[in-house]
Amino acid sequence: MTDSESLVRAACAEAQETPVEAVDVDADIESVQLIRIVMLLQEKVGAELPLESILDCRTVRDIAAVLDSSPAGA
Repeated sequence: MTDSESLVRAACAEAQETPVEAVDVDADIESVQLIRIVMLLQEKVGAELPLESILDCRTVRDIAAVLDSSPAGA
């Protein structure tokens, strides 16, 4: 697991109010949770993430890839 995947996984766990160990990096993320996850990540990395790119994401791995390719990358 990459550093970005770990960061996104932690944000997912926080957004879903579940232990981080319960978050599968390949499981689908609900769109309602996605917005909260993006907000948490922006707080953690201190920069804007490209929302239009994030909206197409469905998994922790997808979001981590966007995070890695953005200027705010982890």
